[in-house]
Amino acid sequence: MAYEDLKKKFIIKKNGQMKLAKVKFHRDFVGGDANSKDVLGGGWWNLNEDFTEITFYGLSTDFGWVTRDQILESIWSDNRLPHGLMKVKRVYHAFGTLIEKSAMENRELIHTF
Repeated sequence: MAYEDLKKKFIIKKNGQMKLAKVKFHRDFVGGDANSKDVLGGGWWNLNEDFTEITFYGLSTDFGWVTRDQILESIWSDNRLPHGLMKVKRVYHAFGTLIEKSAMENRELIHTF
């Protein structure tokens, strides 16, 4: 699989754990259908150039949408984003938006650190 085939996607598991990575399919996070029952949903993400803002948008074609509240609950459970995103100061959400450009233009600030 070529690197350009990998896209910035995330899932939230029912235990509140958020996973972010560049993957081809959302199901790649869980390694098969047997583990899919543990996933609430997912979508896409984008970091700005200086890594201080992250925007969550879109949906997982494998698991469906996650809500603004599910994203917040996942963040609040540890009061942080997954490892590697320590510079992020602002979290945005663009519910119902499937296109990155539109998400960046129509996003809502939902959390600050």
